Amino acid sequence: MPHTSRITRLLALLVLPLALLVVFAPVLFMDKTLLPTDQLNTMMLPFSEKHDSVRVYNHFLTDAIAQVYPYKVRWRANALRGEFASWNPMIFGGHAQYASTSFTHFDPTNVILLLGEMPSAYHWQMLVKLLLAGLGMWVLLGFFRLNAGAVGIHPLLRAMFAVAYMLNSLFITTLQHQWLLGAFCWTPFALYFLLRCLNNETVVRNSVFASAFLAFACFGGSLQTNAIAILAVVIVALSTVLQPHRNSPLQKRLGKGTLLVLGIGALAFALSAIMWLPSLELFLYNENTRADGKAFSIMNSFKSLPLLTSFAMPELIGTPRGFDLAKIAQADMNDFNAFMGFAPFIFGLIGCFTLWSRSAVETRFLRGFIVLCALGVLVPLATPLYKFIYHRSFILYVLGMTVVGAVAAQDILFGEGRRVSAERIRNILRIASIALGIIILGLVLGNVVLAWKYDVIHAKLNAFVQNNLQSAQLAAGSRSWMLGRIDAFLAHYSWRNPFLWWAAASPMLVLWLLRSSLRDTLSQSHRLLAVGAMLLITVCQLWSSAVLWLPMIDTERYPLYPATQTTDFLRHDTTLHRFLPLFDAQSQRVMQPNINDVYGIACVQGYESIFSRPAAQLAGALSQPATMQQLRLSALANVKYYVASAKNPYTHPAMKLVDSGATLIYQNLLAEDRAYMRYRYRVVSQREPGKLFFMPDREIFTKIFTEDSTFPAHTVLLSEEPREKIMRETGAPVKHSIRFLNYENNRVRLEVESDESGFLVLADSYYAGWKGFVNNLEVPIMHANYVLRSVVVPKGKSMVEFRFEPPLFRFGAWISFGACVLCVLLLILQTRKR
Repeated sequence: MPHTSRITRLLALLVLPLALLVVFAPVLFMDKTLLPTDQLNTMMLPFSEKHDSVRVYNHFLTDAIAQVYPYKVRWRANALRGEFASWNPMIFGGHAQYASTSFTHFDPTNVILLLGEMPSAYHWQMLVKLLLAGLGMWVLLGFFRLNAGAVGIHPLLRAMFAVAYMLNSLFITTLQHQWLLGAFCWTPFALYFLLRCLNNETVVRNSVFASAFLAFACFGGSLQTNAIAILAVVIVALSTVLQPHRNSPLQKRLGKGTLLVLGIGALAFALSAIMWLPSLELFLYNENTRADGKAFSIMNSFKSLPLLTSFAMPELIGTPRGFDLAKIAQADMNDFNAFMGFAPFIFGLIGCFTLWSRSAVETRFLRGFIVLCALGVLVPLATPLYKFIYHRSFILYVLGMTVVGAVAAQDILFGEGRRVSAERIRNILRIASIALGIIILGLVLGNVVLAWKYDVIHAKLNAFVQNNLQSAQLAAGSRSWMLGRIDAFLAHYSWRNPFLWWAAASPMLVLWLLRSSLRDTLSQSHRLLAVGAMLLITVCQLWSSAVLWLPMIDTERYPLYPATQTTDFLRHDTTLHRFLPLFDAQSQRVMQPNINDVYGIACVQGYESIFSRPAAQLAGALSQPATMQQLRLSALANVKYYVASAKNPYTHPAMKLVDSGATLIYQNLLAEDRAYMRYRYRVVSQREPGKLFFMPDREIFTKIFTEDSTFPAHTVLLSEEPREKIMRETGAPVKHSIRFLNYENNRVRLEVESDESGFLVLADSYYAGWKGFVNNLEVPIMHANYVLRSVVVPKGKSMVEFRFEPPLFRFGAWISFGACVLCVLLLILQTRKR
């Protein structure tokens, strides 16, 4: 194959942005949103009061509007104020947001959020990441040469496999969460420079770039996806150095490769220390955390194997609008998405089964990607790691398959150094054709049965859902939502669904094109036409997959977080207060969590990846306010209002109904202010000497609270002896006043006037990094009332200030800055040396 011109390469590269324009045209040109606002507005009170029917989507999409989008709103607001080490005081029990990697606080593409208004900027950030993923794969494929570097992969093939990686269904299904895409849009760049290092091409410079892009991957991902990205780098490096080489013994190669990987990893860690160190602090501090995971089971893994057919045809396992497959195979259809188009898939399979046996010189840099293909499937299915990473390591399979498939396609279609006979390839295609024929026959027979026994099948599914309703995702929020998914599930497999038949027909077209391309008499121009046709089919397949998964909603009909009677009431109370939304199994869910920053109100219920259970228990976020004790507990946390469904009223002497409509708003008559004074103390759960992170014992706290009903009004529970022994006898209340001068993310200032010395309790979570100042003198902050913070205030008027100045953030920032300087110096020295 002759060398292609620069114009040809440029035109092929333009396929990437054009594919994005096609897939996301409704968002870019028709004022649609990817956020499932229709689901929010029809399913969640108080929004749903204006809508009749519940829109059906998989719960995974709901997380985007309940978790990720509010996070981005928070980051943008903080950044515009110049705050980067930011605590979120809006969510009681939340934590320093910069310390949670799922918040992707340091994602380099976050800068896009500053260039426009939300949610448009939020959409643009996702599209830029997708484009970066495609460009990264384009660059990575440019490394591979056949026949000792004479010919590279054809631009059309590079475009097809770059699009396949850019729009693979695993990216699409997690698109709005961004941490998977945020890590793996940079990983191909890191692998490209790693391979150049292993090929002894200006090792210092390429090592610096590999470290920088690996650091970008860490910044853009969560701890989970970061670990997978690091694993990809390690596997490719080790697989390469372990390859036999006639001029270098194994011991020397292994030592050099290990030093290279450790050096790149250490520099990447130093560059991203500003993120890693606070994340480590978060894990150590939250000793009692929520860490949900799926239990490992060999039998469940076997039952999951049929869902791997989604790699060839994702439509086979259903639609995100259909009901939950977790009850069938103990696996969620969200996780079984690693589709990259049938043509890249079949080329990748051929490459995995044939290229491994080629000579060491030709596969030295390729075997690592074949290993990624295997590990990407085996790690979640065959190891207990499934509990922690689910099926998200399938991204390793996608990454490996795109690289291996591109090399195999080049070798097959253009014949450079072909080591696999055309007959063997035809046998593989023959098996694939038979499998597809069986699938199509099954779809036809299934439609016959469905048309014949629709009522019977619907009734059985209805009974199945009813029996498993309580354990299904979000089912407690809306029975009609869960039952509505049955109709969507059956409609997906109907012959009336054009996407299903396109999914069946397009692989047959690919197999026919590939079989035709194997003829030796086929001219070069005809081969290029076949490749172009397969590229077009791949784009159409990925487009249909995205359309099935992603909501593209009319914001005029379903506005994003509209104002309601409930939100207006909570916003119009200008006192510093918090509220707690309630829900039960018989009513719609009340108030989506994490709505704080959207409306400027403080909800104690926030969905965090690492959520402090003690704080939630104190606020009452994990149980209903059925007892006086629960109301007293939440009162300490400044919970002034409870919001319940009109179908779920409460009657309690300490709860006063203050607003009614689609929701009922009750005032907690026991609620304390955001800051309050106490003039007695009691020490419980004594802090162990030298222990950096400490959490009081909940059982001791609850026992004292239960036995002594008077202590909340007079006494504060501390985790250590205070410097001043303040122990006023109970009697007449002490005259005092508290006035907030400002209440910000990283700074709280109060003016306190008291007739006696006492303990000022701030109903915010105790967390490392907060410093207390009274009259400009630093004072120790004490662990008070289980998870709150307190300082001693003297008699008279005092100025009290809490500042969030986390030392690990500053330490990490200095390490990252030093690593950046080191990288610049190394590049300068390398340039001068050359």
